[in-house]
Amino acid sequence: MPTLGAIIIDNPDALADTAALDAALESTGKLLGPLHGIPVLVKDNYDVAGLQTTGGSAALFGWVPESDATVIARIRTARGIILAKTTMSEWARGGLDNINSVLPGFARNPYNTAYATGGSSGGTGSGLAASFGVVGLGSDTFGSIRNPASNNSIVGLRTSWGLVSRAGMIGLYDKRDTAGPMARTVTDLVQLLDVIAGVDPADLATSEAGGKIPPTYAAFLKQDGAVGRRIGVLRQASLPDVSDPQVLRLLDRAVADLRSVGADIIDPFVIPEFDQFAPRRFRFLGSSWRHFESVADLDRQQERAAAGRWTVTMSRKSGSHEPLRWRRWIRTVSTAARKPAISEASRHDCGADSLNRSHR
Repeated sequence: MPTLGAIIIDNPDALADTAALDAALESTGKLLGPLHGIPVLVKDNYDVAGLQTTGGSAALFGWVPESDATVIARIRTARGIILAKTTMSEWARGGLDNINSVLPGFARNPYNTAYATGGSSGGTGSGLAASFGVVGLGSDTFGSIRNPASNNSIVGLRTSWGLVSRAGMIGLYDKRDTAGPMARTVTDLVQLLDVIAGVDPADLATSEAGGKIPPTYAAFLKQDGAVGRRIGVLRQASLPDVSDPQVLRLLDRAVADLRSVGADIIDPFVIPEFDQFAPRRFRFLGSSWRHFESVADLDRQQERAAAGRWTVTMSRKSGSHEPLRWRRWIRTVSTAARKPAISEASRHDCGADSLNRSHR
């Protein structure tokens, strides 16, 4: 049985919390909250009181917050069960990968363990796809919820900035960081969104959300919701000569499905200026995928990485709900030297032996 490497740490109180909710339901016949007994997977950049929080970096091994992130407190109030902390790209830097210095190797896609989970919320994506939990938390700056949702065939929502509090969440870039729900179905996702959305004085970004949040987002779940919606298909972003044929077939099928339920499809939707921008170049470097302006830039960065000249320092106020802030960002990776070596062969090995220690 191959391991997925999706979970960093279990919540040892999960069974006791579940037993207490079962007892309450049996004695009262009533659910105590909208998430009563629902197991929730939490990306390891959210503070959970009493559980280690690493942000995917060995630099924070052993750091245990004393208080919950705002969204965790709201989930507990709704009587959800915090089941486990999930793996993530180190410091949430990684849209294509899910690699860090906390667990060895790659997090794996449960539909095919040779495939990537996407990042940086890949542990939550993989864990939900494998039915470890019902709903989960991710965070998104440049695609970190959307990428693993796509890769693992689940649903994920990059919420509007300021809709969900990020207090107690290790972020990447304050002006784009969002906290958001992930699930296997849109209905389950909305159930979690209803719980976590809201104004929070600890995150000033949420201050303008007051009065703009509906009583429930479930009101917008309509069977005929696609009727009359104008949806453009940007073929310029998936040219046949540089795109995977299977992915293109799935795209075509999605377009056909939307047309069949009444959407107004504009295909192709053309942006005249789109072709003026050259495709981005990505290369795996250290513990993250990076974007480079040119091949020469890529080569220079690889030489610097080989020389081991990059460092990162960070600070966090003790006991504070504030997101971890970078004081200095000299380098994109930290503690990479402590990571176990991963051979090219082991990256493609689906067996449990390809990991240095067993993780779900």
